[in-house]
Amino acid sequence: MKITINVISAVVIFSLLFFVPDSSISKEKTEKTPLVNEFGKRTGTIEVKRFFKETSLDNTVILMNPEAVLRQVEEVLNYFQKYKKKDPMAVYAGIFSQLGITLSDVESTLRYLKDIIEEDIKRGTKVRLQDPRFLRKNFRIFQWFPYNRNHPGEAEIRITKYAIFTIKGSYRKNSVCTYALYGLPLDETGMSLEEAEKQKHRLCRFKYTKQQVLAGAYDNGGAPPLVWVTRQGLEEALMGGSICVELSGGKKRYFNVDRNNGISYNPAIKNPRDQARYWYFGQVPQPQGYGMDILSQIAIFPTAAFAGDIYNLGLGKLMGISYKNPGDNRQNMRLGILADTGGAFTPNLFQLDYYAGVFSSRHKFKRKVRTLPDFARVYILIKKRPNDRMVEY
Repeated sequence: MKITINVISAVVIFSLLFFVPDSSISKEKTEKTPLVNEFGKRTGTIEVKRFFKETSLDNTVILMNPEAVLRQVEEVLNYFQKYKKKDPMAVYAGIFSQLGITLSDVESTLRYLKDIIEEDIKRGTKVRLQDPRFLRKNFRIFQWFPYNRNHPGEAEIRITKYAIFTIKGSYRKNSVCTYALYGLPLDETGMSLEEAEKQKHRLCRFKYTKQQVLAGAYDNGGAPPLVWVTRQGLEEALMGGSICVELSGGKKRYFNVDRNNGISYNPAIKNPRDQARYWYFGQVPQPQGYGMDILSQIAIFPTAAFAGDIYNLGLGKLMGISYKNPGDNRQNMRLGILADTGGAFTPNLFQLDYYAGVFSSRHKFKRKVRTLPDFARVYILIKKRPNDRMVEY
């Protein structure tokens, strides 16, 4: 199906709120689309067609781990199948519906990725997704320009990097490990998210701030301590959402956030220890990303997963971060799947977080991501429909 867009030219009076100096961004007045936070509350609007522009793709070196991307795609498709009706806030086209993209297009893209990678691995050939000509031929490509009210002059997306760190812990409280990762309070045992939301006025989870929990709200019971860690280890777990805890005898266990206390992350508070937001945890078999709760979370794989504003961009988008390799100055683009989110993305349409893996120290983590830039061009790739052509707005 060919897509025809009629655009009415207009002169736009720029304000600081929407000013983006990049000449490639249209100055046409377009429809404003609501933005929401993790609780579904409206937090503002965006002119989608000004910040997501269909484009072509220059010749570039495509970087990806085919096996990891395949597993990531499979995880997201499985989530779509199980939770499409239960989680419409994440499983949808997102603000890209303003560009004519549907949830069916997103699912078609993921299934196509799965088929292509599986075929090429089976044949033992180079994966076709690593050929920019193949991408130009088979995908609609949208460049994402940052929508940042505080720094309107930015022309590229901020690229942050995250990891799961290994910390020391104990199943029993001791002189070193004095802070617990708590499981869901006992008064919420067996409750679905919907049931808990209806009864939030009486549930412990919604009563306490982070500071109250740390001060001893559960010292006399009410929530099960899953594992005991240091104060810094607790902050690592709360900030990252996942943690690998090394116990006595060298045993390692993963713990992931489950449900929070209903308080939003406050970006104005710079010291993480001062945040009132608190997460309850659950034990998981491997690193997990986005999910409504601990039972639904998506497994994430190093180099194949991005974290971002899922509630506005929509889960499962194929993304590429494009930058010059500092070693040879060649243009590189790394492909991955939007499979995770975090408190910094509620909403946030100027930042993308690259998942690097599990590390025993920050030094090793920084060494691993040292070639990745702090800012880069970011593209969203959507499988073309039959007879699609590039649309210029």
